[in-house]
Amino acid sequence: MNDPATKDRMEADESLMKMALDKREMTESKSEIKAIWLEKLRLESDLQTKFESLQVRDQQQATSIALLEKTKILDHIYIKYGLKLTHL
Repeated sequence: MNDPATKDRMEADESLMKMALDKREMTESKSEIKAIWLEKLRLESDLQTKFESLQVRDQQQATSIALLEKTKILDHIYIKYGLKLTHL
């Protein structure tokens, strides 16, 4: 996109649309939110332990695996609790 004003307007429109689609009323208590975050941290810790023993060919493969595994954690939280971490 060559026109910066158009690009900025499109990005702003996209951002507003994402916020409208992602609006969600918070129904979780503080203790539930804390439990969700602690579960996320535990899963990330387990992932770090898994990575320490992982053998990869190159940095690109390591990055791809890391992104995939982190996405699995976010998916797990979404499926289990029905919310995205951005909602917390």
